Amino acid sequence: GISSIIDYAPAIFEDAGFDDPLLPTVGIGVWQVGATLLAAAVVQYSNRSRLIIVLGLGIMCIALSALGILKLTLDSEQQAIPAIVCVFAFLSGFSLGPGSLFWVLLPAGLPPLQRSFGVGIFNALQWTWNIVLALAFPALTDAIGYGAIFLLFASSSGAACLGLGWIYFSDSDSEQ
Repeated sequence: GISSIIDYAPAIFEDAGFDDPLLPTVGIGVWQVGATLLAAAVVQYSNRSRLIIVLGLGIMCIALSALGILKLTLDSEQQAIPAIVCVFAFLSGFSLGPGSLFWVLLPAGLPPLQRSFGVGIFNALQWTWNIVLALAFPALTDAIGYGAIFLLFASSSGAACLGLGWIYFSDSDSEQ
C-alpha cells in the first residue's frame, strides 16, 4: 500500500477536502526522508530489529484502519487534518519497520546457498505486486471507495504484524 499512497497522494488528499492537495503531498516527501533518517538512527542503536518491524507494521495497521474509518464516516470537510495525521503516521510506521528493515532481514532468513536466488524472487514478487496494485488502485477506489481500500491495506498490515510477531516471540535462538 505504500506505493499507492505515495503515488496517489494528491487524489487522496483532494478527496479528503484539501483545496491544494500538492502541499501535503510535498510534506509526505519531506516526512518520509525525516522518518527514514530517524529509523536508521533507531535501528543503529537497537538490537531488536524484528521487534521494530512488528511495531512498524502495527503503527501502519492502526493508521490505515483509522484512515479507512474516517473516510467511511466523515464528510470530506472534516477529513483533511485527520487524513494527513493518519498518512504521516502510516509513513512513520513504514519507515520504522518494513521500509528500513525488510531487505536487511530477508537475506538473514534464507539459507546461504539460496540467498541470492531467494532475494531475487522476493524482489520480483514485491515489484510485480507494486505494479499490479498501482494499476488497480484507481479502479478499486472507484468500485469500493478509499475507506474500504484503506481497511483492506490495514488488514494486510495487521496479518503481517501478527505473523511476524509470532515469529519474533517464538524464535528464541535468532537475533532479536
